[in-house]
Amino acid sequence: MIQSISITIMILLFLFGASIAMLAEAFNKFMQPGHIFNWWHNWLEKIARKASEERQILKRSPRKIYSWEITVGWQTVKAKWYYRLIAKISKPLGLCPYCNSTWIAITFFIIYFGINWSIFLLIGIVWFFIDIIEQRKKTL
Repeated sequence: MIQSISITIMILLFLFGASIAMLAEAFNKFMQPGHIFNWWHNWLEKIARKASEERQILKRSPRKIYSWEITVGWQTVKAKWYYRLIAKISKPLGLCPYCNSTWIAITFFIIYFGINWSIFLLIGIVWFFIDIIEQRKKTL
């Protein structure tokens, strides 16, 4: 499969990867306070914070009950499974620039090229550009 990739496809993937990396960085910028997608960032952070609080309660619990309820002293806390699930996937959903760019790359690649093994090559190219952009942001 990789042998059938021509030079023009490689150049196209390279340019496509650069544009997706810039789009992902723009989306990360739009999630900052005062921008249009700040609600998405706030929602992910709220869910991650709630799951972290539940995780702390689970660690302090003297005995673990094999159910969704955890008893801490006289207080019973009902651990919501969807908080734990969203907390696990909140970083890939937008709190990490690398993971965020990966989802954007996968979406655009499937729309334009269909499902193909060269998607991994595109993700590598996108991560290369994201790494360059992140290093540049640190030096500024």
